[in-house]
Amino acid sequence: MPTPAGLRLHHAEIRESHFARAVSLSPDFDTAKIDGNLQDGVLKLMIPRRDEARPRRIEVQTS
Repeated sequence: MPTPAGLRLHHAEIRESHFARAVSLSPDFDTAKIDGNLQDGVLKLMIPRRDEARPRRIEVQTS
């Protein structure tokens, strides 16, 4: 952006709005069901586990 005539620039900031981040996920996660929320500059991702990867409860019979 050019400086207006008659003004001398002491300090200038240029905001870059592009940001990218890449992460690798374990195959235990269901990437088809990722949900995200951006609020107040904070990105929150919810990445559920696949049903097969979730811990399961096994009932044990005792005699």
